[in-house]
Amino acid sequence: MREPSVEHGAMRAARVQHVWVDITGHWVHPQPGVLMMWRRRHGKRPGWEAFVVTVDATARAHGGSPNARIGWVDAAHVRPTAGPSAPR
Repeated sequence: MREPSVEHGAMRAARVQHVWVDITGHWVHPQPGVLMMWRRRHGKRPGWEAFVVTVDATARAHGGSPNARIGWVDAAHVRPTAGPSAPR
């Protein structure tokens, strides 16, 4: 992913973009999302986290409505989109 350009302490503004998110790390069922911001994580597991909004559409398969989620995820769980389909 492209390095963010604006830094505020341990957080960086991101170019808002469509991404794929899979918190399992297996990339079997990635969810569409929007990347909003980056932050640096300190402590025992230093690294970067992405602030994303994701849509979980699995409930729709069971007659429900899609659920939107917003929160921080490890940067390893976020990939930029290359087109309209999910990464394989």
